[in-house]
Amino acid sequence: KQTKKPSKSHKKKKKMSHSTEPLLPLPNHQETQSSDIKSTSVMLESTVKTSSKSLFWWGVVFQIMSSTFFVFAYVSVKVGTTTLGLPSSYLLFARGIVTSLVSGGVLYYSNVDFSAVGRYSRQLCLRGVITTVILYANYTGFQHLDLSVAAALTDTAPIFGVVFGAVFFREKFSRLQGLALVVAVMGVWLITTPTQKGQGWNIYLCFPLIAGISRALSRVVIKFCEELHWALLVLAGGIAVAGASLINIVAAGEYIALDGERMTSLLLTGVFGTLGNIYTVRATLLTDIGLCMPLSYVAVVLTFIADTFYFDATITANEIFGGVAIFIGILCLTFAKYRGMKRKREYTDFSA
Repeated sequence: KQTKKPSKSHKKKKKMSHSTEPLLPLPNHQETQSSDIKSTSVMLESTVKTSSKSLFWWGVVFQIMSSTFFVFAYVSVKVGTTTLGLPSSYLLFARGIVTSLVSGGVLYYSNVDFSAVGRYSRQLCLRGVITTVILYANYTGFQHLDLSVAAALTDTAPIFGVVFGAVFFREKFSRLQGLALVVAVMGVWLITTPTQKGQGWNIYLCFPLIAGISRALSRVVIKFCEELHWALLVLAGGIAVAGASLINIVAAGEYIALDGERMTSLLLTGVFGTLGNIYTVRATLLTDIGLCMPLSYVAVVLTFIADTFYFDATITANEIFGGVAIFIGILCLTFAKYRGMKRKREYTDFSA
């Protein structure tokens, strides 16, 4: 039997084929994928932290601006109803017209998509009704009460706002927030003590309280409409207020002559009220209700300053201590909410 011996060249090729190794190591796809996920999560985490922090501070700024503009609107309403003899329905009509024109102009030049309006029609109608109740209750209180007392009772809204935020949106409620609310409520109680200015309890004290509860409910409705443009929410309130006040003017037959001072009061009420409304909506859309609502306590302190220097009201010890208590409550609420938001960002798993 003859067997063919393999040639030397064949053995050499076979040996080389078994001993050949790649010059560079092959990439490990699992390690590459995990490193990509880690880098992406780090980038996402830093982006979310930066954006949420900036939104937090923008919400704080907008809420303070809103409170400031509302104080100017309060002063204009007080002057119009008590000094110039304007009916509250005229001031409400001016507020509704200016709000509708400004928000309508923003919607026209912003090219807003109105496809989502149908899904939020009930919320928009409810927003209009609540805004009308807020303004009618507010203006009635300003007409029959001291400006400082009416504003302090109206700004009890943050108490209800923090509660509604915890109920409807499961916003966390810490012990520090609870303590801050108690301090702020004590400040409001000191300010509104009936014996300090010779005012006993009367039915008109209920109107600012109704306005405060309605303001908290309005924030809840705004939070449920985060998908909508802020100008749509403002427009819904403006149209409802203008329509209701016009019906009231026609039904009551309240026709009065408008001179320069009265026209100025109407214009200032409309402009300042509209600006306050716009920044209220924007602050609510950017931050939690538990944060933006307590910041509206700034209006109480500013109202007392305006009541003292413009209407020659006397500041009592109760008002001083109450203003200090409200200011401390604002600082504690803001700090507690900011600390909670910071912890939430730090312990969020962005790689999941």
